[in-house]
Amino acid sequence: MNETVVINKWVISSHLISADSQKLIVSNMVLNKKQGISLDINAEKSLWRNLQEAFPDELKNPIRPSAVMTFMKCRKIAMANLNSPDTLLDAIAESDISEILFTGSFKEGSLFYRFYASLLGQPITRTIQQQRGVLLDATFFGHPVWLTVLYSGSGNANVGIARSQKFQAIRHQLDDDRPVHDYRIRSYREKFELPY
Repeated sequence: MNETVVINKWVISSHLISADSQKLIVSNMVLNKKQGISLDINAEKSLWRNLQEAFPDELKNPIRPSAVMTFMKCRKIAMANLNSPDTLLDAIAESDISEILFTGSFKEGSLFYRFYASLLGQPITRTIQQQRGVLLDATFFGHPVWLTVLYSGSGNANVGIARSQKFQAIRHQLDDDRPVHDYRIRSYREKFELPY
């Protein structure tokens, strides 16, 4: 069954991001000026499933709109799509955003590619791919901003995680039965911890 979460305008307003937002998720969501944004849980199932596992006390199954709104408000998280890029770039510059998180991959056409390579005109290097992101200096938005690609739950992502140096360095600390899964959920927990 498709469950749609509607997030009110306090998350996405006419300028997309509130001034006190600290993190921004760029996602494939539908923006509706009258209703705020509509997120199809199935379309972004990897993101929400990983967040639900990382924060099970707050995002219970099935995920409810009120829980999502509380979760995002507490963590000062905003969401946006790339449909109005100029407005988005202005909103980031006028906010406290310190990290932009992308769902998907680094491939051409991905959200990260469209933002970093197409919109900002920057090359995606092997180092950026290996580190899962890059730190933009203050020349872009007036303050430094991390760009991070979140791990998905796909088989390809799992292979990449298992081969990564970061995973290998802490492999001994992870769940013996599902180490890659444990690593991915830990990364979500770390990325979305409360800002204080």
